[in-house]
Amino acid sequence: MDVCVRELLDSDVPKWSSFGPEQEQLRDTLARVSRGAAECLVAEIAGGRIVGKVRIDYEDRPGVGTIMQFDVVPDQRSRGVGTTLMRHAEQRVRARGLRTAEIGVETNNPRALALYERLGYTAYAVEPESWTQHHPDGTEYLYKTECTLLRKAIEVS
Repeated sequence: MDVCVRELLDSDVPKWSSFGPEQEQLRDTLARVSRGAAECLVAEIAGGRIVGKVRIDYEDRPGVGTIMQFDVVPDQRSRGVGTTLMRHAEQRVRARGLRTAEIGVETNNPRALALYERLGYTAYAVEPESWTQHHPDGTEYLYKTECTLLRKAIEVS
């Protein structure tokens, strides 16, 4: 499958409809991108359909490219989209001259954990985590979970 990975554009936000209220979060991410604090990439397939996204944050942990908001739409999982996105994210971390990439994954998501481990990430901690989510009716709630933190050494050329 041909996947094009490129930077998120403001015009892409409405296309990310399968995640509803997350569109506002994407707009906040674009503001961070404009300040140079983050990068956000999308994976696009034929016909212009956006099927994945990833954010790389450069302020969360000094000297580290923190990969977050990594997601692939359900009907495109296990087709190489996630691997392609992660490789591009790592290239961005490398281009910043950083030697470490990190990502957190919910401990109840063994499929994603297996992907990250296959790509060379090693678990180093488990931490409680929480963030705002939305019920189907649009109301907000605080989602609480536990995340495995993983890191990978990135070779800088």
